[in-house]
Amino acid sequence: GLRADLASTASGKGASLVGVEGGGTLQDIATLVESLDDTSGTQGAQRIGYKSPLTGASASTVYAAIKSRRATAEGDFGVVFDNSTVNTTALQTALDALSTAGGGTLELSAGVAVTGTLNRPAGVHIVGQGPYQTRLKATSGLNAALVQAIGTSGAGVLNRGGVSNLAIVGSGLANTSMTGIKEAWTNRSVMRDVHFHGCYIGYYFSNVWQVVLDQLHAHGGGAEQNAIGFWGAEVDPSNQNNAVIATGCVAQDVSLYGYRLINANGSKFTSCEAGGGTYGFYCANPTTGTEAFRWAHFVNCLADTNTSHNWYFEKGSATSVKQFQLSNCWGGTSSTGHNFYFSGVSEMAMSNALAIASYLSSVRFNN
Repeated sequence: GLRADLASTASGKGASLVGVEGGGTLQDIATLVESLDDTSGTQGAQRIGYKSPLTGASASTVYAAIKSRRATAEGDFGVVFDNSTVNTTALQTALDALSTAGGGTLELSAGVAVTGTLNRPAGVHIVGQGPYQTRLKATSGLNAALVQAIGTSGAGVLNRGGVSNLAIVGSGLANTSMTGIKEAWTNRSVMRDVHFHGCYIGYYFSNVWQVVLDQLHAHGGGAEQNAIGFWGAEVDPSNQNNAVIATGCVAQDVSLYGYRLINANGSKFTSCEAGGGTYGFYCANPTTGTEAFRWAHFVNCLADTNTSHNWYFEKGSATSVKQFQLSNCWGGTSSTGHNFYFSGVSEMAMSNALAIASYLSSVRFNN
């Protein structure tokens, strides 16, 4: 009879009678369903790979979170904010699950979560409780980006997503590839209220379009000092653009440069500051290749207390440095250099500049 057929594991019987293929009795299926909502031991969400054991989330809870495209790193994926547990696998699992769901937001709790490199997929936002409450901390000796979104040209460009309301703590300046956030071939991502500490480079961008940088701060002393706040890298020659929209960003007390902008073509910097280090804004002079520097806008920006030039535009190996604008910008307290130094520059506009306390001249053109 029907009871016997439901209890059978023969082909076409058992669980197959209620639409579950692959064998097993109906009782086996009922037992599995119960285990998915069991929050003890290795049951619940652990059964579907989303949760470390003994942390108390059911599979249905995780499924509901993913379906809503909003999940908590701690409650749904077992991330531990204790400044010691390494959470790389749990955090990456959460990011990948949201990506599979079509994008969404991963909410981080207050505390310190230790992690290795995380790959942020397109359309996924990582959001903390604030830069003084939530920290993502690099594993010891990490010599790579902590959070990266790396696309490719054409159809491989990563659209949307971002990082907000947290601090990134790097592994220290001895690790010269230690980068807080690295973005390449991304479009319309948003970085907001992120602080960088102990990174060789705070924020790195290459081949990006319309990326919003709002209130990013690279600051700290001692083990939490940064070498370079922001790095606009070389781009693919077929692309030429490297466009961020930066507002209220600060690089303070860095050891080298506030902003190292080899390519910032199409970028807009408004009310941004650079303090400390050799140069405040160091633009052009590519480290590899000969690409041009152009189409950048600097409005109400400040460079102060640098050991050499506050603002330094150097052609170097670039084919040209031209078609850029500075308006209402400040250069102050250059202990060995110029406030504004332009070398090999043409076709630029500069208005309402304020230059004070330079060791050499306020404004120098060397063409």
